[in-house]
Formats: sequence, structure tokens, C-alpha cells
Amino acid sequence: MDEKQVAYIAGMGMVTPVGANVGMTAAAVRAGISGYAVSDFYGQNDEPVTMSLVPDEFFASVDMEIDEGDYYGAQHERVIKMAVTAIRESLPQVELIRPVPLVLAFPEPLPNAEHSFPESLKANLLAQKNLPFQKEYLHSIFTGRSGGIEAVDIAMRYLYEQSHDYVLLGGSDSYFQCPRLNELDQSARLLSLSNSDGFVPGEGAGFILLTRNKKLAIEMNQHVICVYEPGVGNESGHLYSDLPYKGEGLDIAVKKALLGFEGVPVNHIFSSMNGEKFCSKEYGVAMLRNKQAFHEKVSLEHPVDCFGDIGVALGPVMMALSATIHNTNPASTTSLVYCSSDGAARAAILMQRIPVDTDQLRSQS
Repeated sequence: MDEKQVAYIAGMGMVTPVGANVGMTAAAVRAGISGYAVSDFYGQNDEPVTMSLVPDEFFASVDMEIDEGDYYGAQHERVIKMAVTAIRESLPQVELIRPVPLVLAFPEPLPNAEHSFPESLKANLLAQKNLPFQKEYLHSIFTGRSGGIEAVDIAMRYLYEQSHDYVLLGGSDSYFQCPRLNELDQSARLLSLSNSDGFVPGEGAGFILLTRNKKLAIEMNQHVICVYEPGVGNESGHLYSDLPYKGEGLDIAVKKALLGFEGVPVNHIFSSMNGEKFCSKEYGVAMLRNKQAFHEKVSLEHPVDCFGDIGVALGPVMMALSATIHNTNPASTTSLVYCSSDGAARAAILMQRIPVDTDQLRSQS
């Protein structure tokens, strides 16, 4: 790599329909366990929509007081409880002297379905006495799925320009909301018996704790996971655009993420492809135009097949899943994680398993 800024993973946390933490979710994904189930929501074709939801038992087990505020709904409780659980898992079990900056990703505003939970989530996170957050160190991104990866760029600024020991980034999201489901249903985007070109709406939370100090990173088998600056692009022909869809936004994001990379070939790709045909074209364009960076037997992972589309939580969750693969499989050294939003935003990021005794990237034997 060139002189790009780098960070190391110091903590990870997640809640998904197939697991209440990182270990459970990673094991379920490796085993191909599915959280898909026919839901009680019926689409415009009078057929039940397939969804992937976190079990109600999980929410009943999370004991916390919630400040309901204005416009409170059942979805808000799910988003808040998933976020708090995942954040607690991601934070180190040590006393934190300084506040930890928090970069939160939120869904894109849909044309006919406003989201009222961003302020509710932020207020409840700040109200938790055992979480090290302060309002002045809270940053929000409203670009959808790509936001969880874009957040790494903001995290780097906190680490390098303000010398924080840690920065936490991630998101908590749920499609279990009638206005949101109705909007997607009207666009024929939900999977059902008569609509195979749809996706499975899910819910989940994912958070990644980053540090620039390798000594504070999670160490396993004398290695740590290094995270590089993300690449960001914009697709002019996105789902809500009338312009031609060329798949160039993801190609730009991948090129930026790989810029200056001279390490071993990328052997894992974690993709936000959710089953809609729209997703495959841009993947093909990006991989074809950047094939020199990938191993000839590169493995493509799209864990949405297991836990559904979990929105803004997808990027951080895939980053954590990538880290678990690198930590448990010595042959897996380098991965690319990418997310595409429904709108223009596209983001990709390179992650690598490196020895703790050197900052120089080199081939792993």
C-alpha cells in the first residue's frame, strides 16, 4: 500500500436474525443457516412476503429503559435494543477515560416513507450511562447500506486528526415497518411466490470499533485485522434514477479502495447483493474491470442469503464476518467488502490480516 491511513479492529458486535452476537452469526453463516420465514405482511398481490426477523425472544430478554419521545413505534424499540446489544459487545472490557466518537449510518429517506427513528436512536444511546458517548462526538450518515462503510473515512479523521484511541461505527436497522414495506411493495421489490426478483427484508445491528494503535487491536494467532481507507462512488443510474444503469459507481468505489494496493491478491469478496437482478450487473462490471487485484479462485460471500437484507447494518456486519474468516483461516489474508445503496451511493473497503510484529504488508506463507 502507499501512505494511506490505516486502522485496526479493536472490537466487533452484531445482532442478526441468525445470531445474537458475532460468534453465533458467523457460525450460522458458515453453516448456511437461514432466518427466512413467511411473514404476516401481505403484498399487493395478496401473497405473504418472506422476511427475516430477529426472534421476539431476543427483544424480551434485553432489559433496558427506553425514552420513547415523539413518534415512537414498535420498530424503534427493535432498532434501539439491537444497537445497544451490539455496541456493548463491541466495546473493550476496560475503563474508557475519553468519550468514544460514534459514527452512525441511517437509511436513505424513501420518497413516500419517512423514518422517524434516527433521533430516537441517538437520544437513547446518549442516555445509556454505561456507554461512553457524548453528543458532540456523534456523527450521522444518511446514505443507506453504503453508509456503514463510508463511516470508516470519518472514523479515520477522529483517529488521526483528533488522536482518539477508539472510534465506533455502525448502524441498526429494521424493515419491520409498514410504511417502509408498503413503499417497497409498490415498487415490486419484495420477495414472494409470484415475485422472484425481490429481496428478503430483514433487521439487525452491526458495529466495529477501530483504533490506530495496533496494541489495542483484537489479536488472534499473532495477527490483527487492518482496515484501509474506503473507496466511495456514485451510480447515476440508481434505482430511483431515470438515467441508464451502467454499473460504474461500484467500479469507481472498488478502484479507490484498491488504489496503491500491492499485497497478495484479494481472496474474499463480501457483497451486499440481496437477490435483486439489479445488483448483479454492477458486480460484474466492477470485478471485470479490476480483475488483476483478485485471486483466480476468489470466494464471493453474500450473507444476505442467510439473514436477509439488514440495511445499514450490512456493511459493519460483513466487515466483522470478514474479520472472523481472516482470524480463523490462515489461507484467507485479504478481503474486499462492498455495499450498494438503493440511491447513488456505493462504498468498498479493503481488509487484511497482518502480523502484529510489522506494519509492512507482505505475503502470508
